[in-house]
Amino acid sequence: MKPRFRILAQRIHDEIEEIERTVAAVARHWRRFQKARADQDAFLNSVALNLHSFYSDVVSVAVAVTNGNG
Repeated sequence: MKPRFRILAQRIHDEIEEIERTVAAVARHWRRFQKARADQDAFLNSVALNLHSFYSDVVSVAVAVTNGNG
């Protein structure tokens, strides 16, 4: 495999790991939001911020693939 594609593959792998962590955080905070009697706003804000992070990571992967570089 060419070095630039190896770098790209590693970057995609790293981004996917970050996306998986973000999805887990969203799910965890959403469950806490649903159960919480207090601080619901804090959990909902966390869900929103993590969804934004998810979107940003997906865009980052798409841009890296489109540009063909890491």
